[in-house]
Amino acid sequence: MKKKVLILSNHNYQNPSGAAYSRIICYAKAICIDKTYEVTLASFRHNKNLHELSKVHDRIHYIGKCKVAEKKRNNFKKFYDKYLYFLESCYFIYSLTKKVNRETRIIFFSMKIINDLIILLYLKKIKKFKIFIEKNEMLSMIPNNNKNKIAYHLARINDRLVKYYDGVIAISTKIEEWAKKRNQKVLRIPILCEIRDYVAYNPDTKIFKIVYTGTVSEQKDGVFSLIKVIEKITKTTTSNVRLDIYGTGNPREIDTIITYLEKNKILNITLHGNIPYNQIYSKIIDASLLILPRPWTNQNNYGFSTKLAEYLSTGRAVIATDVSDNSLYIKDGINGFIVESSNFEKLESKLRYILNRKEKLVEVGYQGYELAKKYFFYDKYSKRLIEFLV
Repeated sequence: MKKKVLILSNHNYQNPSGAAYSRIICYAKAICIDKTYEVTLASFRHNKNLHELSKVHDRIHYIGKCKVAEKKRNNFKKFYDKYLYFLESCYFIYSLTKKVNRETRIIFFSMKIINDLIILLYLKKIKKFKIFIEKNEMLSMIPNNNKNKIAYHLARINDRLVKYYDGVIAISTKIEEWAKKRNQKVLRIPILCEIRDYVAYNPDTKIFKIVYTGTVSEQKDGVFSLIKVIEKITKTTTSNVRLDIYGTGNPREIDTIITYLEKNKILNITLHGNIPYNQIYSKIIDASLLILPRPWTNQNNYGFSTKLAEYLSTGRAVIATDVSDNSLYIKDGINGFIVESSNFEKLESKLRYILNRKEKLVEVGYQGYELAKKYFFYDKYSKRLIEFLV
């Protein structure tokens, strides 16, 4: 009989996208390297047809179907939806326990305090499941949770619930240090990725294409400031520079960027919108340079961007800012480029330096690929993760 692991989150597996999905799949594949294991992915969003299993990969399935959410809601409907969400979440967890045995190990991706409390009170305290929380950022440091005191204190309580789990999986050294003060069992697993065959970069391409993927946000990823840097460089260089941005974000922020691009007749910067998870690789492998311009915030300093691992694994040169654990791995000019966070003048200077040394990108990209293979390939953590769960 196969040993079971359940990964519980709030992700939509029918339309996969984003860093969370990437990390979940890497965990599942790492566990399934041991052929005695199989992994089930469950989500609070997938609260319909729980009898259905859909295959993701060999010995990896997701359970149920995703409920389609209504787009237009008035204040009463929002309140009603929150109440309904609580009831549906309770019923979902109750139904889930009917489908998994007591020996199943559960990895839980923390989300809302209501979900965490249901998991702790019902699955752990009443049903006695072994549950391990995956901590990839501090909820109390997310800007949206700092807009009012109630949201902030709920997020702080949610963060501190880590002490009640059977163990904590931490994505960064900062979260690892924080978690060890609250839980005796902590395992640090950094950003993860898949590794494909190495494809060398061709420095003789006519267009120097810079690619960014992720949340289109100034506060989290400095995207608007990046656009202004590229605009400035374009006006004073003979190189044919392009910036392609893949991702979505706050509609108002995106509208502001689009208006800015149109008003200033900037034709070499394009917002492509969100793309499915399985199309990301084809976009970033086509780049000359991949960029991660995160400014310094508490959220960014404690988290660790999965994009960095995905970028490095392509063999394309990467430039990132010095936040979180980036500088533990990136050595400037050797396996990537790193600049001071929130200093866009230095980012501009480094980009100009790179544009004048395009031939250097082949070796830097290759060394970045080797870095990803050594530290971020999910198979490196298979044994440690399984031993931790057992």
